[in-house]
Amino acid sequence: WVSQLATNLLPHWKELWEPTPLKSLYIQNLDVESFPDEGLLPLSLKRIQIDKCRNLLNFYNKGLCQLSSLEELSLGNNPNLQCLPEEGLPKSISTLDILDCTLLKQRCLGPKGEDWGNIIHIKNVWVDHKLVRWTSSLKLYVHQFSYVYIFIRCRFSTISLQLLKYNL
Repeated sequence: WVSQLATNLLPHWKELWEPTPLKSLYIQNLDVESFPDEGLLPLSLKRIQIDKCRNLLNFYNKGLCQLSSLEELSLGNNPNLQCLPEEGLPKSISTLDILDCTLLKQRCLGPKGEDWGNIIHIKNVWVDHKLVRWTSSLKLYVHQFSYVYIFIRCRFSTISLQLLKYNL
């Protein structure tokens, strides 16, 4: 019922945020196969979380690409989501978090993944709580042949520390 209500309200969302720029949007249980239509989401968005949209198969290309202020995209528990937009994601995104999106997961793991080219510009890419891409200038010199990169991230009121070691 709630998902049907949201689907009916979707075309009217723009009217809800016109007076004040919307910065963050959480979408849950939306019953659609593709999302969002071009011009549907406000350009002011910095963060979008799309969760538990079981029928979501893909994204409309221009629906997300136009969001030039978007910094963080979180996709969770969308089991039928097959791919990211062909045109890629906005260059402004610095964090992509994918959790329990079985079909999408394989496409975003490493250079052999089919969507890797669409996310290579993103500084932090998380897939099922694992950091698969990270770009930062923070380096700690450990000894002559290796560096340890330290990344601290707040998630759900907890701080997780992840150490990645690279030998040169």
